[in-house]
Amino acid sequence: MEEENPRQPKVLRTSFQLGKGRCQNRYLDVIGDEIILTSKRSPFRKVTFTLNRWAHLMSYLKDTDTTVKYLDYGGDENNGRRRYTGRKHLGDGYYIRVLYGLRRVDFRMYYVPCGYKVSQIHPSTNGISIHIDVWKDLIEIIITAINEHFPQFANA
Repeated sequence: MEEENPRQPKVLRTSFQLGKGRCQNRYLDVIGDEIILTSKRSPFRKVTFTLNRWAHLMSYLKDTDTTVKYLDYGGDENNGRRRYTGRKHLGDGYYIRVLYGLRRVDFRMYYVPCGYKVSQIHPSTNGISIHIDVWKDLIEIIITAINEHFPQFANA
């Protein structure tokens, strides 16, 4: 009879706090091969980045950051829309988009309602949005730390 190994492989979990002061209501957890962006107030509001979604996010990072910077420096809303073409697909029905009026970056799952065409997708409640100040922290500090300490995401 074989003995079971009592040492199970540990799943590495790391948390990052997003925002400053009273706006610290978002956090990012790295658990195994997933990155989960969650709200403190509503824990069911979250988005999970698999390695595939993370790779798509990294490929759209420069375009999204350019749009956020343009919006942050008081650029014209319509010109900003011309620079960034709507939402970008992250995989498995998840998209990223910049919300101009709310000054947020939105990560959300989209779906096609029954009876609609495939081109008529609608946003679901499954997702999260972050303020552009939190986006800056995510770009400058957290993504760099994740790519440095977690090679599976840096290689994705």
